[in-house]
Amino acid sequence: GNWFNQELYGGPTDLPWALEIDDPAGYPPGTTFHPTFLYEGLWNLALAALIVLGGRRVILKPGRWLAVYVAGYGLGRLWVESLRIDEATELFGMRVNIWTSLLAITAGLLWLFWGGSPVDHAATAELRAGGDPLAEVGRPKGFVLKEDPEDGIPVAAGAAAPVESQASTGEVGADAVGEVGPELDGPGAELPVGEDDAGEPADRVDPEEGA
Repeated sequence: GNWFNQELYGGPTDLPWALEIDDPAGYPPGTTFHPTFLYEGLWNLALAALIVLGGRRVILKPGRWLAVYVAGYGLGRLWVESLRIDEATELFGMRVNIWTSLLAITAGLLWLFWGGSPVDHAATAELRAGGDPLAEVGRPKGFVLKEDPEDGIPVAAGAAAPVESQASTGEVGADAVGEVGPELDGPGAELPVGEDDAGEPADRVDPEEGA
């Protein structure tokens, strides 16, 4: 959108990727400028790729990768803002977005290093040894997966086998029905039946109207 609108560009440059503006205010026709919006987009993509690749080698404490992004975004935006020449609101002689970038960098670094090193050294060592330190994330405490020996369906350790595996071994009986189906002595047992055992309509059912 910034490219189509020819806005938010930087100072003059003759680089091969420079942006040409139809009517640059205060500059002769044909002057080309830094496409700062392109720089910001590429910076954010590179920062995201760095975080993804870094996460495969280093395990940080919870939330610290987001702190890396906040500080990294602020650093990139600080560079981009220093190139821009369009009019902007200023505070104490600097663009407001520069102050915002400095605030993001400061907040990100404080969050990243709050409480010491952001690296989870034990988890990182396990990762580099070929383990999966995040395998247990989101599982209840003490939850262990095991494989049912008969049909290979993963179940929690200490849990009963799935109903499917009971059915495959012929062990589905009254107990299994009671666990997964309606109670045989509950309210459903008192409902009238449409036909009796001989196949004739029951006394309480009108054969013309149905049950």
